[in-house]
Amino acid sequence: MMQPTEPITHDIDSIVAKAIEAYVGDVSSLPRPARTRIFEVYQTFFKAYLNIGKIKGISKQEVVEKIVELDQELIDYMQHFFSDYQPIYRSFISLNRLARELLELDGTKYPQRYKEKVDALISGQKQFRDELVFNQLHSNHETDK
Repeated sequence: MMQPTEPITHDIDSIVAKAIEAYVGDVSSLPRPARTRIFEVYQTFFKAYLNIGKIKGISKQEVVEKIVELDQELIDYMQHFFSDYQPIYRSFISLNRLARELLELDGTKYPQRYKEKVDALISGQKQFRDELVFNQLHSNHETDK
C-alpha cells in the first residue's frame, strides 16, 4: 500500500523555515508579529516561486534544490512576465532587507527606532525605491549594506 505524501503546506513550511534562516538569519529574537509577517511573506514568495518553476517546466524537486541560491532565471521570469508576481517579489526583497536591519539594531539602545522598524515590517511598508527593490537579487547589481 502506498504511503500518503506529506501535504504541500508542510513542504512549503519546511522550505520557508530554511530560507528565512539562509536569507535573514535567526529571527527567534524578533517579536511574534514580526516573525509571523516574515513567515507569511516567505510562504507567499516560495509558493509563487514554485509555481513559476512549474510553468517553466522545472520539477518541484529541482526548484527546491536551488532554493538557497534562488534561480535568477525564475526570478527574472517572475519579475517581467507575471505582473501578479511582481508585488510578491518586491515584498520579499523589502522584507529581507528590513528584517536584516532589524536584527542588527539594538532594541535596548534604540527602542523607538526598533519599534518603528518592527511596525514597518509588520505593516509591509515600502522602505525603498522600486528600482532598488526590483534589482536586489541580480548578480550584477551591487547592493548597499
